[in-house]
Amino acid sequence: MSSGDAVLPGEIGAAWLPSSEFPHMPARYHAMGRRYKVPPILLVVHSGARAAGVAEYIARPDLERKVSAHFSWSKTHQGFAQQVGLDRQAWHAGGSKWRGKGGVNALSVGVELPGPWDMERGPDQRQEWDRLMMWLVQACPSLEFWARHSDIKRGKLDPGPGWDAGWMSGVGLAES
Repeated sequence: MSSGDAVLPGEIGAAWLPSSEFPHMPARYHAMGRRYKVPPILLVVHSGARAAGVAEYIARPDLERKVSAHFSWSKTHQGFAQQVGLDRQAWHAGGSKWRGKGGVNALSVGVELPGPWDMERGPDQRQEWDRLMMWLVQACPSLEFWARHSDIKRGKLDPGPGWDAGWMSGVGLAES
């Protein structure tokens, strides 16, 4: 995927459920005081805090917190919904640092698992995760690494003990 290519909703059969009215900037990477468009290199795994669908929560127009993710679990659709195009910067890792640098939103793809963070994930969710990961690494070959939200932001617990890092085996991304 080149840095200017948009990934269209529905390419993986996911529902398109846009995040709340919040401007999503083109993905950018800051280096040496300049801004460069680059494709994402990091996948950040999150888990919603609520048992309700994360996608439905993020899509609420009355949402006061500015939060979004590229893909989020939809309780309504029992699968992942794409909420931000891969050519856009989602707001899922604010204040995070990866390899000592901030601006993680600009170089990452955020995926929100269903909440709460301490729940065990079932086989249906695992199947949907595998399907999303297979599609994502093909659609976005620039992805090289993955990290838990708790790995990159102090005080965060997600995706939590209910998520097995073994879900990443066979995906082809290195743990950060």
